[in-house]
Amino acid sequence: MKYLISSKLFLLVLIFSLLFIDCQDERAEYFDTSFRILDEVLDTEEYGVGFRVNDIALGLEVQKIFDKMIADGTISEISQKWFNEDLYINDGPFWKESVAPTNDSSLIKVKQKGYLVVGIEDNFPPISFTDEDGMPVGAEIELATEVCKRLGVEVRFEFIDWGALESVLNTGLVDCIWNGMTINDTRLSFMFVAKSYMQNRQIAVVKEKSDIYSLKDLANKIIAVQRFSTAIDAVNNNQTIMSLNPKPLIKQFPNNEVAYQQLKVNWISMWVVDEIVGKWLLTYY
Repeated sequence: MKYLISSKLFLLVLIFSLLFIDCQDERAEYFDTSFRILDEVLDTEEYGVGFRVNDIALGLEVQKIFDKMIADGTISEISQKWFNEDLYINDGPFWKESVAPTNDSSLIKVKQKGYLVVGIEDNFPPISFTDEDGMPVGAEIELATEVCKRLGVEVRFEFIDWGALESVLNTGLVDCIWNGMTINDTRLSFMFVAKSYMQNRQIAVVKEKSDIYSLKDLANKIIAVQRFSTAIDAVNNNQTIMSLNPKPLIKQFPNNEVAYQQLKVNWISMWVVDEIVGKWLLTYY
């Protein structure tokens, strides 16, 4: 009898444990319920890898490897690992040239020196950030590392000032910028981008108990954005927000983690962020 009770108790504990683990796995897909995301999307955009405007041969070779990694499933594996879904664009159109000029030696130069310097941000999870040892980790880190391996060169990551993209490229500090970089006309004027590789949206996050249910509720509120990010453009170009009277105040912070913290302690009213980054921080930070 004792053995029977113990067996039943063990079975109940086992069932509860399995249910708990299953719930935990499901919960990992959802962000902190003390926050909510507005239904309105401020902007849609696409990410690309930026090279110097004349380094077309190098950019096209990286894109060729990228396309092969899409075909063999490598990119899907990386995306599933970091985003829990495949977010990469398969075979999008070229933004500019699809063939390099015959006198373009950019690919040869990188192969001769034996390494590719990749400009990244140190606090843009899950795209790129640093671990507890200060080493770069993230989806783009794995992606760039694998591309360089197939290119036959070493990858070297360089933390850059996001407000000086043109300068870090043109002075040769980096060979490319590969860090969830939104493609826009300004950036295309001083860099070469082969294809877009990921789609993104700018989302608005508020506290669950906030009285903000729409962008129309932002009059005289404070909006947090990351400094030098396209979230600033998403806010400034939004007709609903710009038509408010009085208009909301836009405050720029060094990175999205700081902006998120400001929302946590109610020092700002809304946080505008890349959807990929925002959902990551709301889930894991």
